[in-house]
Amino acid sequence: MSRRFGLKEETIAQINAVFARHAEVKQAIIYGSRARGDYRNGSDVDIVLVGGSDLDDKALFSIITELENLPLPHTFDILVYPASGSAELRVEIDRDGVLFYERVEGSDVS
Repeated sequence: MSRRFGLKEETIAQINAVFARHAEVKQAIIYGSRARGDYRNGSDVDIVLVGGSDLDDKALFSIITELENLPLPHTFDILVYPASGSAELRVEIDRDGVLFYERVEGSDVS
């Protein structure tokens, strides 16, 4: 069974399906222990979302709710880039972040 970031491919597909349903999300970048490869069992999934001005608090709440309702054993820490977090966090994301999802134009899913 193939794994990236310590996640099953099926798990990645389920997470990416949530992002695909939200046109506001242009990219999702995984960071933290899963991006660096030093994750452990039970490590959360740290993801920062990149989008336009329509990626607001309402959209973020909807995305987080959908992720939390997935039948997965993972917890999620979802932020919006670049406004979220401290300067140190932005440095970590820029240094360790790995592209997790990218919207392909014309691929909006209803």
